[in-house]
Amino acid sequence: MAANLAEGSSRSSLKDQAHFSQLAYGSLMEIASHLAIANDLNYLPESDSHQLKSDILDISNMINSLWRSQKRREGEKLNKTS
Repeated sequence: MAANLAEGSSRSSLKDQAHFSQLAYGSLMEIASHLAIANDLNYLPESDSHQLKSDILDISNMINSLWRSQKRREGEKLNKTS
């Protein structure tokens, strides 16, 4: 997930940056899935699971905000060139 964001930040086009933000979100959802499985198998204490779910929600909101900003700025850039 962090690697996706790092790679996206090096891209010059906002469209590419937004693409890597989507990849990061997908990776975060994979982590959420692994957490659910670990929770179902009782590998984690319930308190840890709740905290991690909360952290995933916070990170998800941040990635989505970043993606929306990239898409908005991409649209503004396209409107200026038209």
